[in-house]
Amino acid sequence: GSDSCVLVCARPREGRAEVSSFHVMERSDWSAHAGNIAAELRAQRRSKRFPRQARVVAWALAESARRSDPAVQSLIEPLLAAGFRIQHVLTPPEALAEVARTRPKDPGTAVAWMALNAQGAAIAIVRDGSLLFGRTFAWKYSVDAVGPRAEMLQRYSLVSHLAPELRHVEIDSNQL
Repeated sequence: GSDSCVLVCARPREGRAEVSSFHVMERSDWSAHAGNIAAELRAQRRSKRFPRQARVVAWALAESARRSDPAVQSLIEPLLAAGFRIQHVLTPPEALAEVARTRPKDPGTAVAWMALNAQGAAIAIVRDGSLLFGRTFAWKYSVDAVGPRAEMLQRYSLVSHLAPELRHVEIDSNQL
């Protein structure tokens, strides 16, 4: 998301992802290490034994962005300086399609995948490993919500954001 960086070491294992290490850097961490974010990322890479090879999922990435775009370069610059070798820079729907490829397949069946963070959601409709539809959109999530119905309110909020976005799905019925 726009206010965090999550490092994850995951490998596909028997139809699921096996996570061996992870580290979350929130906005406050960025501020604390503003002078040298790359040094903090490098320290985490070494201490938690993250592999140098990395795939970057960038929530702020436009669908049409290319790795050579200045916006993409500024996103990955601290990671490169920390010693990571960036294999791919992906949008969240592209990343969801990558995850879908690791799952057991039901040939010919389209499956919807979704990822959430506090600022947005991503939807991917994948069939046989191919991304048929992908969309990333903003939504509001209040981490400070309290009260007996706060969780239910958050769920309704998500549905109210998700339903209109799903209306944008225009896949030829022959593709499904």
